[in-house]
Amino acid sequence: MKTFFESKPWWLWAALSFVVGSTVVMLLPESWIFVTEETQSAGETVHADVYACPMLCVRMDAPGDCPVCGMEMTKLEDTGDVLQLNGRERKMIDLATVEVAPRELTREIRTFGRLDFNQRRVERISAWVPGRITRLFADTQYTEVRKGDHLFEIYSPDLYAAQTEYLSAQRGFGRDLADAAREKLLLFGLTEEQIAALEEAGTASHTVVINSPASGTIFELMPREGDYVQEGTRLYTIADYSTLWLLFDAYEADLPWLAPGQAVDVTLEAWPGKRFPGTIEFIEKAVSDETRTTRVRVVLDNPDHMLKPGMFANVTVHAVLGPDGKVVQPTLEGRYTCYMHPEIALDAPGDCPICGMPVELHTDADGSVATGPRAPKVLSIPRTAVLDTGERQLVYVMSKPPKLEELAGEWEEVAPAEFEAREVVLGPRAGQWVAVVDGLRAGERVVTQGNFLIDSQMELLGKTSLLQPGGGKAADPHAGH
Repeated sequence: MKTFFESKPWWLWAALSFVVGSTVVMLLPESWIFVTEETQSAGETVHADVYACPMLCVRMDAPGDCPVCGMEMTKLEDTGDVLQLNGRERKMIDLATVEVAPRELTREIRTFGRLDFNQRRVERISAWVPGRITRLFADTQYTEVRKGDHLFEIYSPDLYAAQTEYLSAQRGFGRDLADAAREKLLLFGLTEEQIAALEEAGTASHTVVINSPASGTIFELMPREGDYVQEGTRLYTIADYSTLWLLFDAYEADLPWLAPGQAVDVTLEAWPGKRFPGTIEFIEKAVSDETRTTRVRVVLDNPDHMLKPGMFANVTVHAVLGPDGKVVQPTLEGRYTCYMHPEIALDAPGDCPICGMPVELHTDADGSVATGPRAPKVLSIPRTAVLDTGERQLVYVMSKPPKLEELAGEWEEVAPAEFEAREVVLGPRAGQWVAVVDGLRAGERVVTQGNFLIDSQMELLGKTSLLQPGGGKAADPHAGH
């Protein structure tokens, strides 16, 4: 006779065992069965040792030799956001540092430009009254003329009538009318001497000689003898060659190093070995969409007329950066300039000789007044110290130098140096140096060689690095295996 247990089929016992086992598992604590992420992390932190290569190649969880370079792995200790490197490790990565200090930052910008007329020294002479040119005194292009020289003779009924009107007013029609008639003759191109000669003669002349209102070179000549001209017809263009404009294009990267008032050196193939000094007068406010450049205008003195419009010139700008990150403008410090005509720089308040507007104490682009010379020193670091993603710039600072003690008559390192990542704001670059706007203090030391290796190790350890602004999870030593 079978017992109760023997009389039941096997599958019933299997099902009963599964139900009982599942119930027991559900009643047990989770930590008895599964290893949670917190437990695993805590286990790594508390129990697992981490070893790294002295060359900062890899990190592993067991001692041995580096699989990359063969160096013996050393045990790492958690030092927070800093990385400790002893003398042997610093030597292995050929580490070098430089002190953050104020330095004279200069930059030499070389480019080329083209000479042109000084448009403020170009006089365009038009006919003030309609008439016929009866004689042409200045009849050849590029003729040199001085103010007051004869240009042409014109027969004009309107001019004859204006002379008659003035003489009649002189004979007793009132002083106000005579003054108005005299002003009309001046506007028609007559000089004070010609009006005085008219008063002495007492009769109007059918033809009148028109004199040059400016000195310079006749650049354009329109009329010929016998031509009939209307009021406003252009007759001459007279250009003063005593000063010229030099125009050149500056790239966007050069704009922080350029400012009105800067001195420039100009050389030309026509005059080898000779330098012509000039001054930046104006920098255009827009950048060309096609060339990504900005036009810069320089004023050159040309008293001997050695320079000719149309010549190509080599331009050298010697820029000096001030401690405020702005270009030093020694020719404008403490001087008074005209807003409309920046080439005007006076030593005292007054009126602009070109437009007559009051001059103002020179100010920088941000409106700050420059009242005295600036020391040509600016906080700077080598460009090799900067790790750049395009969006943020990072340097590694020696936050704690190595501790040395004298043992048995020799100095030995008893505590390693510490390095930390520091985000910085940088200014213009000058050769191998770059200005520091924010993030560093004078006297600190930044890593200029070996910083890429330090950054790699910081990223491996999950600390703040170039690509991990806030730090991250430490790299898995077994990743890729």
